[in-house]
Amino acid sequence: MSRYLPNRRNYLGLFDDLFDEDFLPSNHANFMRTDIEENENEYVFNVEAPGVNKENIKVHVDDGYLVVNVSYKKNSEEGSKKNYLRKERVEGTYQRSFYVGDKIDESKISAEYVDGVLRILVPKQKEEEKQEKKYITIK
Repeated sequence: MSRYLPNRRNYLGLFDDLFDEDFLPSNHANFMRTDIEENENEYVFNVEAPGVNKENIKVHVDDGYLVVNVSYKKNSEEGSKKNYLRKERVEGTYQRSFYVGDKIDESKISAEYVDGVLRILVPKQKEEEKQEKKYITIK
């Protein structure tokens, strides 16, 4: 709480917040933040994934869930060790799942990755028109 007080400085200056609770992220809620829109024809997912190569993104549907996997990989040269004072960019594999149900057209799902945002279009199945009752003629 004290870190939010104005004019707070200790003798370490630059290292003031080095070991605060944000240093070791325990909650990765800021990764793959997603906006989901729905219209009459489709669901639209906008997933943030900055700094990722599109080859490291996988999207599939599994048992009514849209699953997005993203691998963040470090870009370091082998053999070179860096002495970080603070490292906030993470590495690893992250997954988000979104329930879309079974009334979607899986064959027409499309995705594009532009400027760090993965946009996924999930078309809804067209509801079949109700057929009028057909009476069978008895002979």
